[in-house]
Amino acid sequence: MSKKRNGISLIMLIITIAIMIILASVIILSFSNNNPIKEASKLAFMADLNSFSNELNTYNSNQIMHGPRGYSPVKLQADENSVTYNGIEDINKTINNIIPLLVDMPKYYGLFKVVNGKLIFAGTDINQQEWAKEMGLVVASNGEP
Repeated sequence: MSKKRNGISLIMLIITIAIMIILASVIILSFSNNNPIKEASKLAFMADLNSFSNELNTYNSNQIMHGPRGYSPVKLQADENSVTYNGIEDINKTINNIIPLLVDMPKYYGLFKVVNGKLIFAGTDINQQEWAKEMGLVVASNGEP
């Protein structure tokens, strides 16, 4: 009978040690620079940025080919409220009409603008700002690029 108790205690000790090692690994990874969760977030964010940039480039190309004569992307401004081209504001269109992927990703609402035909990151998250800079985007500070 006493052997059985020792066996159960030994199993419990091994399980407890294994759980402590797993918890310690998770804590160490979350504080280290090689945080896999942060890296995954970065890769997902950068992939989304790339998709948004591609959609903006496609929109501008379509406008040059099929839009008003003399279309220039530099005259394009857009945010969540309206689209402005050459000083003429259209409140019936928003950045979502230019970059339709933003509609499917509400987590990015208010984080992007189009200024002078270029995609601008206007979010306040420090990590996302750094990642946007790595992708070559201008980062707005205090709401202005």
